Amino acid sequence: MGELSAPVVVLRVTVRAPDLDAFITRYSRHIAGDRIFIFSKAPQPVGTHVRFNLQLTSGEVLLQGRGTVKRVQEVGGDARHPPG
Repeated sequence: MGELSAPVVVLRVTVRAPDLDAFITRYSRHIAGDRIFIFSKAPQPVGTHVRFNLQLTSGEVLLQGRGTVKRVQEVGGDARHPPG
């Protein structure tokens, strides 16, 4: 029998930035090398495979990729540590 593959979660996230420059100013601290922290009201468990698409409200795609959840920030009510 073949190995069952893990399901892939697809995220399409619209960021609250009017353009690329505003996105970079606001969100660049959440991107490091090949890692990105994606804000989410429903964080996925560690190990989940994810395909993501970050876009402006205009629909312009800023970033897209795939990866595996390595760390989760749970909902905690602290605005300094949003869930994702």
